[in-house]
Amino acid sequence: AVVSTESGHYGRGPRNLLVPRGTSQGMWADLYVLVTDWKKDAANEDTYLSASVAYCGKRKSEYPDKKPMGFPFDRKFSKSKFPDLEKMVKDVPNSATKQIKIIFLENSD
Repeated sequence: AVVSTESGHYGRGPRNLLVPRGTSQGMWADLYVLVTDWKKDAANEDTYLSASVAYCGKRKSEYPDKKPMGFPFDRKFSKSKFPDLEKMVKDVPNSATKQIKIIFLENSD
């Protein structure tokens, strides 16, 4: 888990997985999405937590799901099993990837 010293909130993944701001010309990136089964992974559906805790989780808690913080990026990937992103998506049927372009707009008022 990552602790932000400014807010004290915990994130679901390491800081290096945050979306970069891109460039004015546009920066190409690979977006990876993994979907899990909420019926199997739900920790406690009756618990109500507001704000970022509902999305990011609560320290030393299984909320919002039973997956470890940062899942699936909380572990090292085997380069021999997944040499590239396309192979990983092919072998993990509940995942997908799309190439996206991130454009930074200086004055986007």
